[in-house]
Amino acid sequence: MDKTNDQWLWFVDNELVEALARTDALDAASEKRPVQSPALIKVLALNMDGKTEQALREIREAIDGGENLPELIWTRAHLEFQLGQFENALEDYRKILEAQPNHKGASYNVALCLEKLARYQEAGAAFRKVTELDPNLLEARLGVAISELHENRLEEALATFEECLHAKPENEKALYGKAVALHRAGRAAEALEVYEKLLPTNASDAELITNMIAAATALLRQHVHDELTREMKDTGKIVEKKLSQLEDQMSDGHAELRAKLLEHSKSVSAEIDKLRRDSTAALNREVEVLRDEKTDRAGLADLFNEFSLRLKNKFELPEE
Repeated sequence: MDKTNDQWLWFVDNELVEALARTDALDAASEKRPVQSPALIKVLALNMDGKTEQALREIREAIDGGENLPELIWTRAHLEFQLGQFENALEDYRKILEAQPNHKGASYNVALCLEKLARYQEAGAAFRKVTELDPNLLEARLGVAISELHENRLEEALATFEECLHAKPENEKALYGKAVALHRAGRAAEALEVYEKLLPTNASDAELITNMIAAATALLRQHVHDELTREMKDTGKIVEKKLSQLEDQMSDGHAELRAKLLEHSKSVSAEIDKLRRDSTAALNREVEVLRDEKTDRAGLADLFNEFSLRLKNKFELPEE
């Protein structure tokens, strides 16, 4: 059959990025129309033959040459996505959204490009927009959950994965995402249980096996930690009892020392008080003697200067 015959090649509106063209065996309920552009037919045929880079060159030449069908932009975006040119694909899908803001396929593909570019916050918002356009599109809900997981919003991610599993309990992508979220949240036992559900159909999946080993190791470490904590608590009780005994002994010694210090302070205080009283009495005597000798104001000034010097010498007072 001639691959360039547009009677068997169809362009599907709102198709997700995983597919662009289908044969006439496509479900009749799907929204579709025949591919009419000769350039597009050639490009799709090249892509089906695995010549994606050549197909991309051909479609760029067609667009640069003046062909402006929306299908061409859409197909170019798809080919760019296939080749990992996610920035270019994102730009093209956004061009489609400028003309058709509620285009579900373009909205989904924008979110997918953002996810591939690790722009997870933007990807999550874009996937949420798709869920508003089509609440039943499980892939969009999964995109939201995966974006939340990458943003380390683990509780939100778990809740969204649960929503996906409620809709489709055996969805492996949702199960795996849930397991990773549990694992990263420190719930290793629950994560391991989910990983084990995936093992029968993914026995050779290196990432799954690695995560299972990591979860089992974390579980073992937690067990060892719990055992050590229990032993430390038991040891702590013994240590606490010993410390209490020491504290009682120290309390007795402290009371004795306190009593000695108090007695000493009383003795020192008595000596200081006696010295103060003796000094006051001596001061009064000196003042009376000097008053008898000098009664004029000038004499009193000399009197106090002389007395101050005498007092400093007698009691070793510091200079002011």
